[in-house]
Amino acid sequence: MSTSRVGAGIYRRWLSLAISSFALTACGPAEPVTPEPDPQPAGVRIVSGAGTTDTIEAELRQALVVEVTGTNGRPVQGTLVRFSALPPEDTARRFLRGIYVSAQGSTTPQSQFEDTTNASGRLSASVRFGRVAGPARIAISVPSLSFNDTARYSVEPGAGVRVRFVMPDTFMGVGRTLPLRASHLDRASNTRPESPTYESFNSACSVLSGAALRGDRPALCAIRAAVGSVSDTLDVAITPSMELIGVVSELTRRVVRLDLATGVQTDVAGFSGFEGYPIAQAGVGVVYRDADRLVILRPNGSRVDPLVTGTGLLWTGWQRLTRDGQWVYFASDRGLWRVRPDGTLPQQIGPFGSVPDPSPDGSRLAWWSDGNIYIMDLSAPSITSPLTTGFMPRWSPNGQRIAFVRNAELWVMNADGSDQKSLLPNVADNLGVDWSADGAWLVTMAPRLLLVRPDGSEKIPVWLPTFGQPSVVR
Repeated sequence: MSTSRVGAGIYRRWLSLAISSFALTACGPAEPVTPEPDPQPAGVRIVSGAGTTDTIEAELRQALVVEVTGTNGRPVQGTLVRFSALPPEDTARRFLRGIYVSAQGSTTPQSQFEDTTNASGRLSASVRFGRVAGPARIAISVPSLSFNDTARYSVEPGAGVRVRFVMPDTFMGVGRTLPLRASHLDRASNTRPESPTYESFNSACSVLSGAALRGDRPALCAIRAAVGSVSDTLDVAITPSMELIGVVSELTRRVVRLDLATGVQTDVAGFSGFEGYPIAQAGVGVVYRDADRLVILRPNGSRVDPLVTGTGLLWTGWQRLTRDGQWVYFASDRGLWRVRPDGTLPQQIGPFGSVPDPSPDGSRLAWWSDGNIYIMDLSAPSITSPLTTGFMPRWSPNGQRIAFVRNAELWVMNADGSDQKSLLPNVADNLGVDWSADGAWLVTMAPRLLLVRPDGSEKIPVWLPTFGQPSVVR
């Protein structure tokens, strides 16, 4: 091969490479192809800002951002979006606001905010938590397109500021237990997760494990619930074993029996008028006043109504039973009388007076007339000099003392009128006074049901606001 042909071939190959290199340099690298975004499903979509957890009254840093997409899969510009703060799920606090929504940057909390979307089909809103802890929700709607969604949040309680018992002052019998319930609360009364500790200020009751209280002896117990330095106090009356009968005045007037150990009230009968003053005794039944007449309900369920007949008396009331159950003493428009529990042998035994009470042995009768208390010997009935001033005399079970009311105070004295002592102020003078069967307690209304020692050393309130006119079931 000749030298000229070899040189020509090399030249042609070099020229081809040079042209190719020039072409590549002139055109540059190939640009990547960007695919168009996939169309979004039609609807309103939460882009950001939901699902946040913070404490009450927190203003969230991240705005709630939503995006509206049309049926063509593209963002919708200029359509109205409405944000509505929904009420708390806690039905007891639905009148409060758990969350607020407003225009982004606004400092005025609102329950509703609306505006139109921007060119990207989006709208932002500021969110602020209210004072109710728990789940919170903002409803999102696009009225023109019937699109809806809900932004959900979790509102935590604030710092604890107080402890509160979530049960009222109450009572229970000796030997019984009571669950204790108190809550640690923030400034808006939301319950925090911390459980209070409990302690008793009185040896008459004991705090047991599991947040329960046991009554050990009759007394008024103060119970403290605490979390750190904040606390609350609950009063619990530990009541002796005793059954009372009285009246409950609500929509209707009812005679009821009350077991102080359990707090159970048992309905006995209805009555009209105000002064029912029921009394009850085993083997005799229940005697009470209905309108202007006395009625007795016998243990066998039979009823003597009226109890007093054939006397011409216009009204009868203020009844009391003898301890042996043989007589019912009562007042009337024509003096003091007595009658057998079966309605037989009605007898007048004294002058005009009221609230008669026979002594435990049945030999004497105490009663009231014209502001004074009198004592009558029933073996030879006669009017005696007043023993003292007062109202509603009641013999002690041993017959040695008499309790009575004077000038809205509860008093006790010896049966001869000596050693008079004031025990209690603010006593309702016509709503009942009686002794417990063992003489250890007096039962009265001051102004609610109250037990007091005859020496005044101890007082136990019983929280039953509608119970009154108490007497001890014998």
